[in-house]
Amino acid sequence: MKKILLDKQRIVNITGGEKGYFIRFYDFSGDELVFNVLSFVKSNPSDNKIISTKLYPHLVKDLKTG
Repeated sequence: MKKILLDKQRIVNITGGEKGYFIRFYDFSGDELVFNVLSFVKSNPSDNKIISTKLYPHLVKDLKTG
């Protein structure tokens, strides 16, 4: 998770099949991190679906106790 937060690389992966595409990407906004999957068919890209999940990054320093 630390590498993701440091690099801030938005696009994770783009995969395509015979009928459609899946684009996996992050949204970075302040301390918030959202993972998204956008899917659409090649024949009609405007008919798409997006699934988003808010992530709560827990770093090693957050888990250590005094």
